[in-house]
Amino acid sequence: MKSKWIMLLLTTIVIKIFGVPLVVPAEATNAITETKTIVTKQKSCSSCHDDFTHVLSKEHPSVKGNLLSSCTDCHAPEEGGMAKTNKFDATIHLSHLKSPIEADCLDCHTFDPGKQFSLTETTESFGSPSEDDMALLREIFTSVVESNFLDARHYSGNITCTSCHDKDILGENTVENRRCLDCHGPLAELVAKTTPLEFSDRNPHNSHLGEINCTVCHAGHAESKIYCLECHPKFEMKLP
Repeated sequence: MKSKWIMLLLTTIVIKIFGVPLVVPAEATNAITETKTIVTKQKSCSSCHDDFTHVLSKEHPSVKGNLLSSCTDCHAPEEGGMAKTNKFDATIHLSHLKSPIEADCLDCHTFDPGKQFSLTETTESFGSPSEDDMALLREIFTSVVESNFLDARHYSGNITCTSCHDKDILGENTVENRRCLDCHGPLAELVAKTTPLEFSDRNPHNSHLGEINCTVCHAGHAESKIYCLECHPKFEMKLP
């Protein structure tokens, strides 16, 4: 009997000191489990790869560790609007989007709707897309894998989003002509290359309308069209 009173006294003291019951309510247990679930959903390279040796070519220097930061030490995220190839960016996206992997954006990126969209384990931000923007991003990247549009053609040539768009890839910006001409120009050479042997005045790159946006004809994520044919339907003109 004496021992029971001692145990009761000790229990009372514990509750007084810590202010919590000894039995954890079911709600608290659920909350703990839910928090753990959220944490495990935030993946990184180590969630799928024990190391990178089986995904890198034999010519690639050895990589220590299996975190994304092991890659970004050399392959830093690009700034927007740099018209150049990026094999790392293109390869890592295409390899994770193709079946049977079909990874989700948030396996490698962190997303705070309307605030930030970043690469896991880095502080680089790619704008502040909304949830609707993220849905559009998923749609675009799915298209990149196998579409008949220019997005797939460019990506297969290691030309990635930031080669044409600003870093805030879903911001209010259009692809400027100068970025197209960084790869396909200069304009004088493009005009000479596309001048028809017959009817030399029918050159879309030397239009009587003056300088027009390349995107009037060349769409990245939709079917391209020949703008000239809207007024001159009898012209024989084809997209390359």
